[in-house]
Amino acid sequence: MIVIVTGCQGPTFVRGGSPTTMAIPPDVGPPLGEIPTTPRQVVTMRPGPAQLNDVHRLFLESQEGYEPGSGSITAIHPGVGDGPLLVLRWIADTPPMGEASCTAVASLTQAPNGISCSAPVVELGPFTVGGYTHSIGSESQEMMIEHSPDAIAVVIELSDHTSYVLRPGTSSVSLHRWEGNRPVRFTIFWNNDTTTSEILSP
Repeated sequence: MIVIVTGCQGPTFVRGGSPTTMAIPPDVGPPLGEIPTTPRQVVTMRPGPAQLNDVHRLFLESQEGYEPGSGSITAIHPGVGDGPLLVLRWIADTPPMGEASCTAVASLTQAPNGISCSAPVVELGPFTVGGYTHSIGSESQEMMIEHSPDAIAVVIELSDHTSYVLRPGTSSVSLHRWEGNRPVRFTIFWNNDTTTSEILSP
């Protein structure tokens, strides 16, 4: 499995629908001007519970540099067959990285099997993408996009010109897992009628 982590910086970053300096691959198509009306699926994220259960609490306490009290379930994905997916977030302070913001995806009853951390810890301003992870298996795909909470929809476009629409609600994380075609771009639709897009490397 390959995990790609980025802070959404550099020439592929599009802010407010502006053109990018990177050539658009032929399988991507023109930038989205509106949220697709016939996506493969509409996924609605839910807020996490106020308390961690014992499985997730013990997992966080086992992480190097975990700052006690910083852990939370920041969002819940409704699930894709094996029950809901929970997005855990916490702060870790480890040398030489220093203080970092970490995330992981878990089930209701099992600890995560991988984590993603980025440093330094940054508070996102309005209409901002914090970064994303893209995990690729032989057929399995997963994307998690961190953004400020003013997103009304996140659209993941696939290489076959279909898409998934994620509705984050009050969450600052949009997550989805699926089988099949790879993602080629995601676009965030903000509540001020602007968009931010990023083309994904093949």
